Amino acid sequence: MAEAEIPEVRPKSGKLFHYTSSLGALGIIGQGCIRATDLSYLNDRRELFHGLDLFVRYAAEISPGFGALVAGHAMKLREEPLAQSRLAAACFCEQGTLLSQWRGYGKSSGYALGFDFDGLNSGPYPTERPTKVVYKTNEQEEVVSNFLDEAFIMWPEIEAVMQSSPKAPDDPGAEYRRVMTQFAENHMLPIWITSGLFKHPSFSEEDEWRIIHPMFWWKPGEPDWNPSEGHRQLKTEYRGGPMGITPFVSIPLKNQNGLMPLSDVIVGPGPNEQERCVAMKMLLSTHGYDVDAISVWTSGLPYRPS
Repeated sequence: MAEAEIPEVRPKSGKLFHYTSSLGALGIIGQGCIRATDLSYLNDRRELFHGLDLFVRYAAEISPGFGALVAGHAMKLREEPLAQSRLAAACFCEQGTLLSQWRGYGKSSGYALGFDFDGLNSGPYPTERPTKVVYKTNEQEEVVSNFLDEAFIMWPEIEAVMQSSPKAPDDPGAEYRRVMTQFAENHMLPIWITSGLFKHPSFSEEDEWRIIHPMFWWKPGEPDWNPSEGHRQLKTEYRGGPMGITPFVSIPLKNQNGLMPLSDVIVGPGPNEQERCVAMKMLLSTHGYDVDAISVWTSGLPYRPS
């Protein structure tokens, strides 16, 4: 993996909240996992490619040849629907009482599950830790510049191999395949993952954080792709959703004591809020959580789902 990265920050409250429906809360608490959905099936697909386009544009400014290399990899990621590496995202917010979020989950008697940030951030795999979404244009540009500066270090080697292999990439040799695979795994994959952390500044109210995880897909009969350091291969699963059949991966959140680092559960606005608090405490207790250590409370918002 490339050493460039988004600067580390902490949520102000030390907690992150995941908004979900009643069925979602049952699954997360019962299984100790959170679903990360294929980003192509979340919101507008253009959001996913916004970050990738920034990398392509800035790479061309560094060097035309280097820009063409990055653009070629980006085109493959954009245009091949069954590319081996897709991206999945599990989303969190710094605030647990955002009315805009309850509008999305209120009709299903939603919940906001609060997680201790240090608990979420203590796992052994970097791609299973939450990272703050980057909204400001100048900050996005700085991140892009850092990643591309590091990736450009490989360009002289790649250019030399390309010049010595005139038929490449139609008839690449072993050395060409080696350097291109190294570039893809060490630089393009981190760039691809990072592109899923860029959003338009108009969404900054959400204070969103994401766990971005690669989804490794391959055709039957092909050898398993060996992931780079820093993440593990998770089985791609499928569920029904607004866009039809929707791919996702389940990211384990249990710590060494077999429990997730839950700190709060906020019951969303709607009818029977107190009864829903009681039922949630019962559910948590059933799965081994200390209900005295987890705050279960109502949002206090006047919004009533129609």
